[in-house]
Amino acid sequence: KVTGQPRRAVAALDGLLEIMPDDETALTERAELLRGLGDPAGAQQALERLVELQPKEARHHLALASTLLDQGELDAAGRSAEQAHLLDPTNFDARLFLADLETRHGRLADAERQLQRAWDEAVSDEDRLSTVEDLIGLERRRLRFARALSLLDSYDSLAVRLIPPSQLVLHRARFEELRAQAGRGAEARERLASLRANAGYPMDRLVSMGELMVAIVESDTVRARTASNELEQAVTELSVGVLRPLVAVLDAEVLHLEGEYESSIARCDSAIVLQADLRRALLIRARSERALGRTEQAVQTLTEYMLADPANPGGNLELARAFVDLGRLGHALAPLELVVEAWSRADTPSEDLDEARTLLEAARSQP
Repeated sequence: KVTGQPRRAVAALDGLLEIMPDDETALTERAELLRGLGDPAGAQQALERLVELQPKEARHHLALASTLLDQGELDAAGRSAEQAHLLDPTNFDARLFLADLETRHGRLADAERQLQRAWDEAVSDEDRLSTVEDLIGLERRRLRFARALSLLDSYDSLAVRLIPPSQLVLHRARFEELRAQAGRGAEARERLASLRANAGYPMDRLVSMGELMVAIVESDTVRARTASNELEQAVTELSVGVLRPLVAVLDAEVLHLEGEYESSIARCDSAIVLQADLRRALLIRARSERALGRTEQAVQTLTEYMLADPANPGGNLELARAFVDLGRLGHALAPLELVVEAWSRADTPSEDLDEARTLLEAARSQP
């Protein structure tokens, strides 16, 4: 590989593959690089060749499933993941991938059953940690924030054994967003202050990520701007490059809250340059486009955002809002039904859910 220059690395691998077209290492690295560059179709081509060369290698089928998912080919991705699971029933990543597909299809009860079964049958702490992370994500998606919080003890008891202490500080800081989403913002801020006081330099600086996420939940632009500036400075000074895409997305959210919609869109675009598959940036971009009255563009952005996750409740609510703005209440019906169904068992009061129900009633009453 050409370190830090992925396009040059791809060109070098292409040259190697002209000489040795079936080189497994070159094909694998080419697929990884192209996926990171936002070219899943190119990655798919390399992985399909790997599957042809080594049809009994579960890892190749699972990697192919991931690239198919990137392109919105959920059914094809499911078939590849099923094949990976059949070839290697012990492949835990394949099991979690299949549960994730159920979530993306909107079959949340089926996803929960699969994850609970995975938890019961996990044989390593690493597998248990991955499973509880996915369970927390599922409950967050359903607006069951209290339930998600109840899983944090299980997560923490595993994470403290598996994650280095410095990284664990960042994980704990980020999870305080859940507490704020559950309506316990004051408690979240207190816990973050305690975490910062006990973290020690330099990790205390990165606690600002949790502070930023909580401030965004609470729509506190002053605290959000302060935390965003501190976080960006800390990431630069500490050379934590892996966090740059997420930092850019969070700053785009702050800019949106501040009403700086053009700047928010530009920041989203910069985040996508840093990480091509960062779909959260597309959601924020669509919100800012809609705020600027570019509603048709927002619909296109949301369609791209939900390409690999068509049942995403947040994306579907934004899509419904855009359709309402355009006077297409009938088009908003299906997205709203999906949102209300996904959030039917929410355990936390939600203005978004109230709005979705109101809009759904209006859409259903249309002739």
